[in-house]
Amino acid sequence: MAAELNELDHNELDQRHCGRVLMSQLLADHEGCCSHARTACPNEGCSVQYQRGSMNLHLEKCEQERTTCPCPGCDAHLLRKDMDAHVEATHLQSAARQLQSLWGEVARLKAASESEQRRAAASPTSCVFNWRADGWGPGEFSSETRDFGGGRGVTGKCVLVTGSGDSEHSHFIGFQIAPGLDKCRVHITLSVLDAHDKTLRQIFEDGRATAPWSRVLSDGFSWGSKFTPTAEEVARSVRADGSIRLCAVVCLFLV
Repeated sequence: MAAELNELDHNELDQRHCGRVLMSQLLADHEGCCSHARTACPNEGCSVQYQRGSMNLHLEKCEQERTTCPCPGCDAHLLRKDMDAHVEATHLQSAARQLQSLWGEVARLKAASESEQRRAAASPTSCVFNWRADGWGPGEFSSETRDFGGGRGVTGKCVLVTGSGDSEHSHFIGFQIAPGLDKCRVHITLSVLDAHDKTLRQIFEDGRATAPWSRVLSDGFSWGSKFTPTAEEVARSVRADGSIRLCAVVCLFLV
């Protein structure tokens, strides 16, 4: 019993904070580190008090804590309460100006591209070929050669090859472009006319006027189709002198 009283004489309760039983000579030291003790925020200008164990949570949000700017390349060290204003004034406004300039450049390039597309679509290099063949008998009949290049030396002509002896079709009608052009966009129609210069039959079409096809060319590139005229087409197309007429409309969108 005496020993127990002696032990109590040398121990005290931390009655202010955590309630732990400590040796009386350690109580003062415990006061300075007890996680339950309330302590003031160390940042000047902040009067908040927290339990010592929760202070780090407060410091992560304390408006008076000094922090480094989160923007890459900026080493500004400011109070947290001033950081938003700094980022907005120094970085967001600059980024907004750069983005505005970038969008302006994108809009300019888009407008230039659309303008070029409209220019090309509105002013293709066009030719109409009307030429004759001496009937539907064997032979090869070519149109005149036309210049498409506007000084670039791009020329083309049309051809009808009859009586070719093909096992499936007996004729070929086509458009040929001379070497010298790597690629283009094109709309072509190749037709046979009746005795009154009306389109009797459209043999071939490549692309559309509103959506010309893009072509990568090789030397002597040609478009066209094999076909066999029907008996009715022969009767309606042969003229008094025994000839027939053909028409080709060729629009080249040079790129």
